[in-house]
Amino acid sequence: MDKFAAKQVTSTTYKNFWEKTLKDNVFLNPLFLDFVCEKVEYWAGFKGEKILCICPIPTNLLGVAILVPFTYYIGPLWLKEYWDSPPFRRYATSQKIYHELIKNILISHKSINISFSNQNEDLRAFSWWNYGKNNLPKFNIEPRYTAKIYGLQSKTEPELISNFRSDD
Repeated sequence: MDKFAAKQVTSTTYKNFWEKTLKDNVFLNPLFLDFVCEKVEYWAGFKGEKILCICPIPTNLLGVAILVPFTYYIGPLWLKEYWDSPPFRRYATSQKIYHELIKNILISHKSINISFSNQNEDLRAFSWWNYGKNNLPKFNIEPRYTAKIYGLQSKTEPELISNFRSDD
């Protein structure tokens, strides 16, 4: 059985990895990251010796992990073959890799900010982190871009419609 692991890799490794992905997100393009981020750390998730995922972690000049303003998604980038695998395999692989990434990134950072695309729909590795350990920190998972409506049960239909953007 292949062992899962995670470690920090170079920007050159990330650029080479980027070439093997679907390249469907401009926010993960190495040129874009170099342009908008003061500094970026690249953390790779391995299955055996093979990199399956790299997660860019933007930091400020002090090395504190930050969420870059005006970006929709800076988070894990997966190899194309990951997306081609059956759903049950993707789930098992992602949970093991996310666990290793979390464990290793939190050695270097007190906290991390990751923004997932809608393709990464299963975040249980983050919601289960330190589950049942009341004295240890947990992740705060919050949707950034959604159709979330506060006070839904108390709003009338005209109130709901009035909250839609005019171009919807």
